[in-house]
Order: sequence, then C-alpha cells, then structure tokens
Amino acid sequence: MLDFPDFPIHFVDLVDDQEVFFPADDHFEKLIQAFIGKIKVRVRSDDVLVHLLAHSINMAVSSVHAATQFLAYGINMIVSFIHAGVQFFAQGIDIAAQFLAHSLNMIVGSIHARIQLLAHGIDMTIQFLAQGINAPTLIHKVQIYIIQALVDIDQFRAKLRLTGFKVIQFRQEIFLHGGNHRFLHVHSWIMAHQRLRCQLYTKAVYTRQTTKSYTGPIMLIKLIAHRGYTARFPENTLIAIEAAIEAGAQFVEVDVQLAADGTPMLFHDRTLDRMCGVSGAMADYSPQQLARCEASEPGRFGDTFTGTPIATLSELATLIRRFPNIQFFIEMKRISIQCHGAGSMLEQTAQALEGLQRQCTLISFDAEILATARLRGWRTGLVVDHWQGRESFSAELLFCDAEGLPPCGSLHLPGNPLAVYEVADPEQARQLSARGADFVETFAIGEMLAALSNS
Repeated sequence: MLDFPDFPIHFVDLVDDQEVFFPADDHFEKLIQAFIGKIKVRVRSDDVLVHLLAHSINMAVSSVHAATQFLAYGINMIVSFIHAGVQFFAQGIDIAAQFLAHSLNMIVGSIHARIQLLAHGIDMTIQFLAQGINAPTLIHKVQIYIIQALVDIDQFRAKLRLTGFKVIQFRQEIFLHGGNHRFLHVHSWIMAHQRLRCQLYTKAVYTRQTTKSYTGPIMLIKLIAHRGYTARFPENTLIAIEAAIEAGAQFVEVDVQLAADGTPMLFHDRTLDRMCGVSGAMADYSPQQLARCEASEPGRFGDTFTGTPIATLSELATLIRRFPNIQFFIEMKRISIQCHGAGSMLEQTAQALEGLQRQCTLISFDAEILATARLRGWRTGLVVDHWQGRESFSAELLFCDAEGLPPCGSLHLPGNPLAVYEVADPEQARQLSARGADFVETFAIGEMLAALSNS
C-alpha cells in the first residue's frame, strides 16, 4: 500500500473550479473522491508527485500480472481441452482395436475349424483305405480341401500384414501431429496391438506349416508329447511341457500324484530317487518339503537343470490357460489312488483343473475313478498295458502300450480313438497309424514331428 505524506495538499474542486485546502487527515478521503472523478489533484510537492507516480506504476504492474494470470489460465484450459480430446480419441482407437482383435480371433477360429474338418476328412480316407476300398475320388477331394486351406491361410497372413502396415502409418500420423507425452498412451496401445498382430501371424504361420505335412501321403498321425519334451528336458516339468508346445505339440500328457496333504503334483515315479535324488514317495512329503526338491533328473542331465522345481497341478492349470488350443491328457496315478483313495484323488485333480474341462481329458489305469469322472462331466481315457485290456474299455479313449499290441491286424476301435505309447521311431508311428491308431505318444516330440512332416 502507498503511504501518503502527512503534510497539507491543495486540490481544485471540479464542480466550481475553486482551489480548496484540505488538512492532512482528509487526504485519504479526497484521494478516493479523485479516483471516482469528482476531484482533480494538483500536487505542489515533488515528493508527493514521486509517490503518486510509483503508485501508478505499481497499479499498472498489478494489472499486467492479472492479465498474465488470466492468459495462463486460458492457455491451461485450452491444453486441458486438447488433452481431453486426445483421451476421447484414444478411447475410440481402443474400441476399434477390440473389434479388430475380435474379428481376427474369428478368422483364426474359422481356419482352425476348417483344419479340424480337414483332419476329419483325412481320418475318413484312412479308414476307407484301411478297409481296402479304392477311393481315388475321395482322396482327390481331400487334397483339394488341403490346397484350399493353404490358400485361405495365405490370404489370412496377407490381411494381417496389411493391418500391420495401416497401424504403423496411423502411429506415424499421430506423432507427426503431436509428438509429446500426451500421446504416449496412444503409442502404448499401438505397441500392444502390434504384439497381438505378431501372435496371430505366428499362429497362422504355424498352422500353415503343420498343414503342409499332410500334403504328401494321405495319413494323419497325431502325436502326444509324453510327459512333455522328455527327450531333452526333465519329464513332467513346466519347462518340458512348454518346450513340447514350442516344438509344435498339439497334445500333451502328464502324470499326477498327491503330496502328503493331498496337493496334486506333476510326477510319474513311485519314488523320488530318479528325478530328485532323494528317497521316499510323493505321499511322504508335504508341498513345502517338495518345494525344496529338484526335479532335475541328474542321472540323464547331470547339473544342466539344477534348480528345476516339481510343478503343482495348479501351476500346470495356469500354463494350460495360456495355450487354449492345446489338449492335455492328465493321468491320475494308481499309487496316489491307493494311498489317498479314488474320491480324494479325483476331487483334488478336478479342483485344480476347474474350468478346463474343454482342454483336459482325465486318464488312468483305474476304471472306477474314470467312471466317476464321467458322471462329473469329464472326458476320460483308460490306460492298459496289453491289448486284451480293451475288453473292459468304457471310456472315450484307450491308451495302450506299444509292446502290448498284437504284431499285426487292425487296431481300429469303432467310435473310440486309440493312443499308443511309447513310440520313438517314425516308421513305427506310420505303421501304427496305418493299422488304425489315432494317436502316437512319444518322448521325442520335436524329432518325431520333424521326421513325419518331412516324409
């Protein structure tokens, strides 16, 4: 606040233009009147003039400061409106991306359904040929379906590439019009969309590669990865299972036993000696104790896989959800059924695999537990050591040891698929398929896939 002098000042009254003298006590009131246009101040002191000049400058600065604040506030509102516009724009892009992803999923689903129909047609061809029926017309139709499927997949790949180019162009346009931090969330969405595009492109490439293997002799051999990629990794471990899927396996088999408290674990042997180097059975250990064991199979791999844990069935369930197109066969081991009872074994297994009935088939040597599982809505498969064991067969699938099969003759089971284990020879797999086997189970999934697809 400007301090006024305490000496008298002379004023000119604007009404009658007469000079009037005001005492020092009235200075403030008269100055207020001067501001509202009634009095014009005529200052006769240089000191007072300087004070009034300073006061005027101070008011001017205050006015400029206020104007600057209003200008800054207006700019801030403009920026906020721009930011809100970008957010609405990004939300629109996100909705478009969801529709695009849904469309691509439908395309992939259509291709997958077509390949399933193709496989069904090839199976029918094999059955006709196995029965000695000469059906060149049917074979020709199947070959046409194969060629058409390859053409469809090539077109799908081209659409994916075109979508990717459009997304890249769109990203460049966004950054051209505003390359600042406000567009980073749009860039993040684009990167996520590109990852989705790459995943779908990889799936299309893999589908085309696996379909190529059926353009030679009319023969479809479905390979099951026995305990994962057991030839190269410790069996029944998550790394073995993922490696099998990466190698191209569409079907994976694992073994399940219960720990001391009933927790389902992935394990085959009756004791832990071979896999973990410790004595005792799975039922002798708690999950906490088993967590300190290593499923590294030192007898085969030495120290290569030191630190590999024994996986739980719940951990496998998480992995299964990551690969919705892979089918799993879950074998409930007899030793756990004997130790814990069939009811507990089935209950713990079903609970760990809740919501995965579409992807999982429960298999076992125990026919009674499979009968109960079927009543609860599970697909089941009976495992037998010898071909004669099929007489008690009442499940959807039959698993039979290759050494227990008859040396010749048809292996076809009307209405029920047959899986044969353990096979490591591609030529043996071809012979079994020609005799009527639907699945061949192998430890060497990568090598068998490569050998059979190059035949």
